[in-house]
Amino acid sequence: FLDISYNDIGEEGAKALSEALETNTVLTFLDISGNGFGHKGAEAISEALKTNSVLTFLEISYNNIGKEGAKALSEALKTNTVLTFLDISRNRIEDEGIKIISEALKTNNVLSSLLISCNGIGDEGVKAIFEALKTNNVLTSLNISANEFY
Repeated sequence: FLDISYNDIGEEGAKALSEALETNTVLTFLDISGNGFGHKGAEAISEALKTNSVLTFLEISYNNIGKEGAKALSEALKTNTVLTFLDISRNRIEDEGIKIISEALKTNNVLSSLLISCNGIGDEGVKAIFEALKTNNVLTSLNISANEFY
């Protein structure tokens, strides 16, 4: 269990953490919300998720990762086989970013909880999520509250 939320670790801190995650074999819970590392930090963390075989819970909200960070996380979700909980709320992902995440949800067979609230997701993004849910049979919890769809 590691909670380093709201410590302003920034991009460099995210990169250092990523390097540790690539070889760590015991940490299962990580909360790095509110650290201001943007899409570059999300890209670094996503690289670690591609090889990390133990982290099951990742809280990465309030980091302004945008669509670029969403793309990096999507690539990690396509290959990661252990992450079951992901919170990417309040990251300005918007429609374009959630469409990319939705593509990964079509093939990911382990993620059971996804929180994407307050991301500026509109009708097109929600349609992409619902399309992914047609083939995804493991996602049991989805929070899409406080977005912009009708």
